[in-house]
Amino acid sequence: MRFTLGGAPCRFAWSHPERGTAAVGFGEVDGAGVGPVDWLLGAPADELPGPWFGGFAFDAERPWAGFPAECWVLPRVLLWNGRTGPHAAAFGLPGTPVERLLAELDGLASQRPAHAMPVARLVSEDRAGWNGQIAAALSTPGLSKVVLARTATVEADGPWPEAVVLEALQTRHPSCRTYLWRGDDGAVLLGATPETLCEVRDGQLRTEALAGTSASERGVALLASEKDAREHQLVVDGVVAALGPHCTSVALGGRELRRVGPLTHLRTPVSAALRPGVDPLTAARALHPTPAVC
Repeated sequence: MRFTLGGAPCRFAWSHPERGTAAVGFGEVDGAGVGPVDWLLGAPADELPGPWFGGFAFDAERPWAGFPAECWVLPRVLLWNGRTGPHAAAFGLPGTPVERLLAELDGLASQRPAHAMPVARLVSEDRAGWNGQIAAALSTPGLSKVVLARTATVEADGPWPEAVVLEALQTRHPSCRTYLWRGDDGAVLLGATPETLCEVRDGQLRTEALAGTSASERGVALLASEKDAREHQLVVDGVVAALGPHCTSVALGGRELRRVGPLTHLRTPVSAALRPGVDPLTAARALHPTPAVC
């Protein structure tokens, strides 16, 4: 979906190509942006116009410029595509004149075709420092799992066409959820993830443990790997422990292989029944982040 609203780019985007669903939000209803969203869960339905989108950080104590620890927004205009086709809607606080909402929809405009991807070059990667951090982490007493990750700085000879990057992720990872979130300073966080943190319907929660990875052609060997089984079980145990205080029961499915592009992961489906009074956001906060990514 390549659109702008009054010349401004989207505030967020989310899609699941395999399910044929996508959403793009523009702007933010004045006065509707919030930090922690707990009050939304108990508010009457007639006080909650439209769907809310947002998220929260891995670690609220480690600030990231432009991205608050938790933020939820009500978009002024939302485009979405589902099983019944494409749709567009405008939202406002209670009492917003219909004429104003219609004018918001009139402000939508198709973007011009994006330019080709710029030439990119890696300008910063402290490999020696990274290796040192790994060695230090592995020698730390009491650790049961270390997830390796590194930061790289890449420069380009022109602007990054966000829509093109997002569409490339959708094409390359059709079974993943792709996302884009624009920070307060204009910076953009985008990516693709194969994991579902949690999905709640009528008090029944579904999630998954996804850990232990190999090249797709080595999937059978992955199932037989003791090392990957241990790594995977740490994530399963972490998910079960996080859900325990908030659920009356937690059930595990059989371990299986989940293929995501060129990689295959070990996956254990998890289902649980939430305790009375426990809302979906409480469960999500308990799970986030899982040991698979922290």
